[in-house]
Amino acid sequence: MEKSSIVSALAGFSGSLSYLILYPLEFVKINIIVGDGHSKNFVPYYKTSREAFTSIYKTRGILQFYKGCHVSLFSSVAWSIYFYIYDLAKHRYSNIQSTYPNTYKILVASEAAILSRIMTSPLWTIKTRLILQQNSKYWYGDTIETISKIWKLDGLRGYFAGLVPGLFLCSNGILNLYFYELQKEMFINPSSSMIGLFGMNSKLLSSLITYPIQLIMVKLQQEQYSCTILQRSTHIEKNIQREKFFTGSWNCIKKTWVMEGYKGFYRGLTLQLMRTIPGNGLFFILYENTLKLFQ
Repeated sequence: MEKSSIVSALAGFSGSLSYLILYPLEFVKINIIVGDGHSKNFVPYYKTSREAFTSIYKTRGILQFYKGCHVSLFSSVAWSIYFYIYDLAKHRYSNIQSTYPNTYKILVASEAAILSRIMTSPLWTIKTRLILQQNSKYWYGDTIETISKIWKLDGLRGYFAGLVPGLFLCSNGILNLYFYELQKEMFINPSSSMIGLFGMNSKLLSSLITYPIQLIMVKLQQEQYSCTILQRSTHIEKNIQREKFFTGSWNCIKKTWVMEGYKGFYRGLTLQLMRTIPGNGLFFILYENTLKLFQ
């Protein structure tokens, strides 16, 4: 195992702390995406982000904003896996770096994004289900119950719900790193503040381009059967025909368009930008400084 790869993994893990700091924004965003006012998923419909924050705080308390964050502690490993694979790929494709610099950047970022997405997909599905769980009052959620329920309803494939749009969403990470590297190459030894600015700019651009894909992924990750949402896994009968909210990615796209129009694909975008733009800037500052610390 190469030292630089270990350093990249440690740097990725330290940078993932920025995700946890801004986690309440992620919690509310997922509720807004799924609570579209049309699906019978028992998730309240909120017209604005402010209404969502106020309502959740009054009805469920402040700790609810951190529901599922313990899974995010595990899913933060995704950043470590991502940058570990990213660094290995940089060495593997180094022979084309000088000849085909743009192809090199895309190949490296693509390999890291796709492999890390497949490896961590079950964690993101479990986190989404915990956030949307309607029959638990505890902020830490019922993780074992969620895992058991997914298995009972859909088997192994249930843990990979939304994987298809998730793989397309890898383009977000690819674009994010691509835009970041383009900016970084323009300067010699940029300061931490400049690194942060590069990170914020790259995330703004990549998020605006790929957000509808993330929205579709989240809608597919939610529990798909209205008749079982309020049931515990022990009360669910096997081999019963149930109607899903969405049968797949294309079905989800069509229903979202019919029910909400183009605006439906951008529900929660403001919260996404509020969380990811400063978070991405902080992430790259932590990432670059951690690299320097260990090198």
